[in-house]
Amino acid sequence: MWAYRHGKPNQFYYAYGMGDKSKREYDDFLSTGEMWDVIDRQIKEDGASRVTAVLKDKYLFSLVVQALGHSSPRVLALFKPDGVDTLNPRRPVSYAEFVATSDPVDAFAKPVGGMKGKGAFALRVENGQAWVDGRPASASEVASRVTGRYVLQERLVQHPALEALHSTSVNTIRLVTVYRDGRVEPFVAALRVGTGGATVDNWSAGGLVVGLDLSTARLYGQGIFKPGRGGDAQHGGFVDRHPDSGLLLDGYELPHIPEAVALACRLHLDLGGPRTVGWDLAITPDGPSIVEGNSHWSGAMYMAIDGGFKKRYFEAAGIRK
Repeated sequence: MWAYRHGKPNQFYYAYGMGDKSKREYDDFLSTGEMWDVIDRQIKEDGASRVTAVLKDKYLFSLVVQALGHSSPRVLALFKPDGVDTLNPRRPVSYAEFVATSDPVDAFAKPVGGMKGKGAFALRVENGQAWVDGRPASASEVASRVTGRYVLQERLVQHPALEALHSTSVNTIRLVTVYRDGRVEPFVAALRVGTGGATVDNWSAGGLVVGLDLSTARLYGQGIFKPGRGGDAQHGGFVDRHPDSGLLLDGYELPHIPEAVALACRLHLDLGGPRTVGWDLAITPDGPSIVEGNSHWSGAMYMAIDGGFKKRYFEAAGIRK
C-alpha cells in the first residue's frame, strides 16, 4: 500500500511498526520526500531562503552563532583542498605548516554542506604530529581527507551523564523548534547517541535515537537503530539498554535540558526563521552548546518514537493540509 501510494518502498516501514497500524494511523506518516516538500513550502511562504542558506553552510552558521554571542564549538579554521585558512590570526597556510606550527588542537572537521555525518573526522594535532580518528597521520594524509570546504571546530567536552552512555562520540540532542507569529516554541526532541566506538552519533552512521521528554528531562521508551544500520537489518532494531555501556535508556535523566531549550529558542528568534529548525545541541559540564541547525530536518526518528506525528507537526507549525 505504501509503495502504491508513494511510488517507492518505505525503509522505515517496520521501524514505524506500520504492519500493525490501522488505515487511520497509516495516514499520519510522512515520507521523507513529503516532509521536505512541506518544509520547502514553508520556507517559500515565509521568505526564509536567506536564513536557510546560512543554516546549510556549517562554516557561516558557526561564525554567525558566535557573533550573536551564543554558546557553540569554537571555529579554528577552514579546510580547503589547496590549504588551510586559520582564524585568530586569519592567514592561509599549507597543511604541512598547519600541522608543524599549530598550538595543540583537539577538533572535529566536517564538510560545510554535509549531512548525516558523512565525511566528518576527528583531528588532533600536537608537537608537529597529527592524528585522524585516533590514528597517526601525516599532513598529506590530513589533506587527503578534505574533498571540499570543511569547517574545523574545537571538540566539545560533554557532560559526564552523556559521556557515560558512549564516550567516543559527542552525543547530541536533536530539538525541533517552531517559529510562528514572532514567537518560538519547542516542538519535539530526541537524543542521538553513538555506538560501537564510533566518533559520530548520527542515526545514519549506526547511532541510536531515544525519545526525550522535555518536561522531565528524561529519556523514554527504547533506543532505535535506523534500518540497516544496527540490530535487525529489516526492522532496524530496538534496545532497552545501550549496547556498549549497558545503561538502561528509559528514564535516564539528562542535565541542562531547560537551558538547551532556551538556547535553541533564543537563536531561532535571533535568526527570524525558517518556520521550523532541527537543532543539534551538545551538553557540556557548563551547559548546552549549539552544534548546528538544520532547516530540512527529518521526521523519521520522531515517527519511529511516537505516534500521531503528522497531526501534531501540522498543528504546531500551522501547516495547511
